[in-house]
Amino acid sequence: MRQALSNLGIRHLGIRFDHALGIQPLEWTADDQDVQIRAKERFLHDLAGLSPDTNGYGPYLADLRKALGEPIEVRFPGPLAVGLGQGHLLEQGLTLHWLFGTPLIHGSAVKGVCLREALIQCDLLEDADRSAKRNPSKILDFALLIDGLREKGEEVKAAQAEALRQVFGDPGGAGQVRFHDALWVPDQRPPLAVDVTNPHNQKWYMPDKPSDRPLPDDTQAPIPVKNLVVRPGSRFYFWIVPEHEQWRAQLSNLLLSALRNLGIGAKTNVGYGGAEIAGPSGRPGGDVAARTKPPSEKDFASGQPVTGVLVSKQAQCFLQLPGAQSLTVVNPDACGDRIGAKFKGRRLGNQVWIDGPA
Repeated sequence: MRQALSNLGIRHLGIRFDHALGIQPLEWTADDQDVQIRAKERFLHDLAGLSPDTNGYGPYLADLRKALGEPIEVRFPGPLAVGLGQGHLLEQGLTLHWLFGTPLIHGSAVKGVCLREALIQCDLLEDADRSAKRNPSKILDFALLIDGLREKGEEVKAAQAEALRQVFGDPGGAGQVRFHDALWVPDQRPPLAVDVTNPHNQKWYMPDKPSDRPLPDDTQAPIPVKNLVVRPGSRFYFWIVPEHEQWRAQLSNLLLSALRNLGIGAKTNVGYGGAEIAGPSGRPGGDVAARTKPPSEKDFASGQPVTGVLVSKQAQCFLQLPGAQSLTVVNPDACGDRIGAKFKGRRLGNQVWIDGPA
């Protein structure tokens, strides 16, 4: 079957990857491990040089635009590794669109990273993690989180958790925001690239016997493993669709903060999966808020009162809160020469309007 599919010249990257089209059965079953490794690496490099057939992909994206509105266009300057942990014939997988064979980020992953960023911004992450551990299913249940916060008398945090439940939902019901799959934006280059992982301390992770497990001391030679990733510089369309249109800009900023601060997919601790907002040309386009109307004091009338120290990072002003979290100061001329002074303000998401000295 694999040979028959190979002869068809299929350009669907997902089919070629999932069925390892191009690796001969005798190579894959060879007793010599070096033959297997060379066959796998040749296959991955060949696949990374292919562009998918996108004849129907453009109309598909156009239909989504009509149905869901304009997407948030995001650029990944470095590699993106989504689906590495899913089972695959070649050890490490990659998430590709089932219909078009193009790179894909599932909406559940987008929702998950946005929720984590929102919990961090609201200083709820530790409470949420403790609540999830107490839940028999080991998942976050906002009802349990809110009840726990109210038992401790933390009404402000409980109100924030209730607001997040309205957005993200919980096991008892859907949220008021839909997080759709993020789709690759076609360009003139193939979408995939070959990457390498160098796992150390193999005997620590996979000992010959459970009793023979040497401590990881970096004396064992690394074992290079080749795998596919989404090529650095690739762009994706994200659709986050709220029931209330006035939430759209704030959700866009939440997505950007999540991708900048946390990244998405695997290996984010080493720089994979971090992104920036991109314009239609693919060049960085700055923060979403910069392309919408500037915020005013009226927008922050219902914001959460906060107190912190004004700091400057990369010529931009922030309010540093206790616990090392910082919020972007949005009102004009709020900082000036007052860096290092303590101020109070009103917070919405990761932004704050400065009212005056604390």
